[in-house]
This record gives sequence, structure tokens and C-alpha cells, in this order.
Amino acid sequence: PPTTFLKSASKPTLNPKPYPLKPISILSVSRLTPYKGFHTLIGIFNQLTKSQPRLRLTIAGSSPDPKYLRYLKRIRSPNVTLKTNVSESDLKRFYRAADIYATLDRYPFFGMPLVEAASFGVPAVALDTGAAAEVVKHGKTGFLARTLDEFQEYLQRLIVDHELRQTLGRRA
Repeated sequence: PPTTFLKSASKPTLNPKPYPLKPISILSVSRLTPYKGFHTLIGIFNQLTKSQPRLRLTIAGSSPDPKYLRYLKRIRSPNVTLKTNVSESDLKRFYRAADIYATLDRYPFFGMPLVEAASFGVPAVALDTGAAAEVVKHGKTGFLARTLDEFQEYLQRLIVDHELRQTLGRRA
């Protein structure tokens, strides 16, 4: 008899493939120097990827300090991309692909990357220092954090809440 009629024949099972969720892209842009806090951002990002493995972080920077760049490359996870001296067209592409803009710059004098992110409809999470408070409207276009714990909490909120990202991005 055909094997399909035997009791010992295995029954076909349906194992649906999980729907792959789109990666969530976080962007940070500035000169690659230690006071911009990219090492801390990578540390926070690496913590968040433990529960959110679909996260991606792109750091696009200019004028890298060679020692600092080597350090960043050493501490980054596979989901972190470091780009140096990018063209204007590449920078536009990064902003268009970003879901969240994040910066730990303690001295943002003009806040140009925050303005650029807003112009592409990308909500931001920044430290509540310098020009960041003039560009980011807390709870309306992004979040301003007073501490690193708040920064991570706000970043987490935007990561898990697609609607919140969309709303704040539209308002940006």
C-alpha cells in the first residue's frame, strides 16, 4: 500500500514562517569625537538589541579621531554601521531610511543634524542640552532626556511604538 495510508507515515505539518518585521533604523550624525558620546550610544544600542534584535544603528561622521574610530569599531555589534566622510547624497539616503534620530552630543551649538532629521520627518531623542531644546519639542517631535537612563527609556518607547514614531515624525 502507499505509504500515505500507513499509520507510521508522518503527517505533513504546517510550519508557517514568522513574518519578518522590518528593521528599525536609528541614525546619529556628527563629527566622530569622544565628547559626542557615540561610545555611550553604542553601549545603549547594544543593550537594546538584546530584546530588539531587529535594530540597526548607523553612525555617520566626519573628521574622525583615528583612535576613537578604532575604539568604536572594537565595541560595536554587527548591527552597528560606521560611515565616515559621507557624501550629501548618502547622508540624505541615511535620513530617509531612519526611523529614529539619536544623539548624545553634550554641546550641540546649532543642532543641524536634529534639524535635518526633522526635515525628513524623523523623530529625535537627544540630551536636553544646548540647541537640542530649541529644535526638539519634548513629547511632540521627539524626546529630550536629562539622564542616560531617560535617554534609553525614550529610545525604547520609540522603538516599540510604531504609531508614536509616526506621529512624532509627522510633527517634526
